[in-house]
Amino acid sequence: MTFVRYLSLLLPLLAGLLSPQARAQEDDSAIWTTRPTRIDRAKQHYERIPARQVARDSRVWVVVPERFKVLDSASFRIGKDVYRIAGVRPVAPKRLCQAVEGGRWACGRMASIFLGNLIRGKRLLCDATEAEEGTVLSHCVVGSRDIAAAIVSQGYGMAQDDPALLAIQAEAQKNAAKGLWRNPECAADFNGC
Repeated sequence: MTFVRYLSLLLPLLAGLLSPQARAQEDDSAIWTTRPTRIDRAKQHYERIPARQVARDSRVWVVVPERFKVLDSASFRIGKDVYRIAGVRPVAPKRLCQAVEGGRWACGRMASIFLGNLIRGKRLLCDATEAEEGTVLSHCVVGSRDIAAAIVSQGYGMAQDDPALLAIQAEAQKNAAKGLWRNPECAADFNGC
């Protein structure tokens, strides 16, 4: 019975504390005004948090349709726009190469077909720079595959001034199994093999 008696004394106190009338009687000062009031923002000294800086991706999407023109192993045309893959010295489309066995093969045509198959109907994500001869695409990827690295590793172009591409080219030449790298003379003389 003592618990019930204690509870009967406590409930009216809790009800009085929770009711809005009891709270209004304790503190008559209003939280906000009931009349229009002009606020001087110069007198407000709130801490201002600087806006969060969001890094913007400056790369562009190049959508390659099913029908486009491959100019050589590192450049192509969509409509009137010409695009060139940076860091790759291309193989001319009509070039014939000497094989190690002594025969000749259409390395320029094969290189152009490789580029066409690599990008046809795909979306390329690249850094784009305008130049006289068209748009230069650098750090260009299709999905997760780097286009310049794919061209060089397959022996359908020569790396120019990019340390990462030069390392890929050295590895491809060491394996000597694909494209122009099948002929060891191409490593020494890219145009004369």
